[in-house]
Amino acid sequence: MQSALWIPLLKALPACLLMAGAVASILTLVEWQQPGEVLLKSSVLTIAVVVGVLIYLGSCLLFGVDELRQGWQLIRQRKSARGIKSD
Repeated sequence: MQSALWIPLLKALPACLLMAGAVASILTLVEWQQPGEVLLKSSVLTIAVVVGVLIYLGSCLLFGVDELRQGWQLIRQRKSARGIKSD
């Protein structure tokens, strides 16, 4: 029972580390302590979040994290139950 929990966590760990590294390196592009440059800081933060999500999802697919597929199927089932067309 407990190994069923640890295996997906260990598969997702490299994805988390890759995502964290990418986001951290993007966030160093801006000096966050300096006042002003709100548009630049907002843009960098948005880019960091989008890149982080893409890297995490791609890494989970690459490392075979099955919960990602299960989550996608759950979303599709809920859409079809509501009558919303999906892919």
